[in-house]
Amino acid sequence: MILFLGYGFIANALSVRLDKLNIKHRIISNNIVADPPDRILADIGSIKADDKLLDGVETVVYLAHSSVPYSSMQNVYKDAEQNILTAIGLFELFAKRRIRVIYISSGGSVYGNHPGIMTEESLPSPISAYGLSKYTIENYLKLFHHNHQLPYDILRLSNIYGIGQKNVKPQGIISALAQSFIDRKTFKVWGDGNAKKDYLYIDDLTDALVRVISKPALCETFNISYGESNSVSEIISIFEANLSYSIGFENMPAFDFDVRNVFLDNSKFANEYDWKPATDLETGVKKTIEWFNNSASR
Repeated sequence: MILFLGYGFIANALSVRLDKLNIKHRIISNNIVADPPDRILADIGSIKADDKLLDGVETVVYLAHSSVPYSSMQNVYKDAEQNILTAIGLFELFAKRRIRVIYISSGGSVYGNHPGIMTEESLPSPISAYGLSKYTIENYLKLFHHNHQLPYDILRLSNIYGIGQKNVKPQGIISALAQSFIDRKTFKVWGDGNAKKDYLYIDDLTDALVRVISKPALCETFNISYGESNSVSEIISIFEANLSYSIGFENMPAFDFDVRNVFLDNSKFANEYDWKPATDLETGVKKTIEWFNNSASR
């Protein structure tokens, strides 16, 4: 049995993929419609009070995190308390039961600002509480592996986008742009629009995650990315070319905690899992626009 901790854009897409493959999984989240025994409406911390929820579980896909970079900086203490301490308590339970942990981390937020390409050997230097808590949880996971043989995989993702991503958090530039273009509303660009980041389409990510789930834990850290970086200005141009119109843009001061450039080397993961992303940015944005258009017309 595979257990998801947390349920959002990525978890929903992965769940759909596992359903198609007839791979049984259970989800615990405070953001889900309850449908026991496989859809459980609860905070993930409740597992510490009722560890029977782990009965039969062999693998945990740890997706839950209560913040994004912006919200983490509004209350740094709360971010650490809700995310780091919760993870430690859960790792104690997982170690006792020898449950494998696939931890979904963040590429750009963990590495921080680095010149050039970032590999798994690059020294992390997070500049947001979100990135720091992600990196801290990674290290606690390694600690439990070293002392209690807890099997793990750490996956540092680039910016994930695509069909199904709703613009409900201050995160996800492509979904936010899609909504603004569909609504023909002015879009706020934080910074000069020239910062470059890696964008990976959701189907390529779920393909990568299925490959990880299907193999034993390697107790390694991997970058998962498209392998190319694009600026906000370049993404806006793709939207304009697809829709044949533009919208207003307002440049706002960049946040100090926002990583400017993200260049993630995915070769370690690609070689280990025989994986290659199939959806380029232009195709992925087009699919995203079509999905938003169809959603708006319903």
